[in-house]
Amino acid sequence: MLWRLRHGQTRHVAAERPGELLCLDTFYIGKLKGVGKVWQVPAGDAASSNGIGRILPVLSAAAVAGFLRHVIVPAVRRAGWSVQRVLTDGGGEFKAEFAQACRERSQPSRRPAVLRLRPAAPWLPHPRSDAGDHLPWGRGGHSLNPCTTLGRQTCRHHSESGQSRRTV
Repeated sequence: MLWRLRHGQTRHVAAERPGELLCLDTFYIGKLKGVGKVWQVPAGDAASSNGIGRILPVLSAAAVAGFLRHVIVPAVRRAGWSVQRVLTDGGGEFKAEFAQACRERSQPSRRPAVLRLRPAAPWLPHPRSDAGDHLPWGRGGHSLNPCTTLGRQTCRHHSESGQSRRTV
């Protein structure tokens, strides 16, 4: 909103073809009994909204690079696409080995494969998809509802009366 007020337009992260821009981030899930700390690494395609994610027991550039090399790239190839650019927030897990894995994927005649955005402040509004609060992940109508992950109770965003209420 601040960008729109200053510049009169809205900034969008967009891609025209699948594989053109892949967006990655990491989230701390918590400590699980018998397992320890775990992190989620979701990757979403900006053009098609297809996505894939994994749970990692360790958060490091090497672990995220392995996710890129051994999970994302093969999945994108099976779909008939190729990864052209990767968008991250520039956190420590997206440096060193991860940056090297992206350089291995990039072509010398093109610009660097890694784009970095500064992390948004937590008090800023989060981007919303066309589907409202339920972002599409994967194919076949599957959706990832952020309010039902991690064993939380079902979220009731949209009641029949049109009021927005959330119970988690």
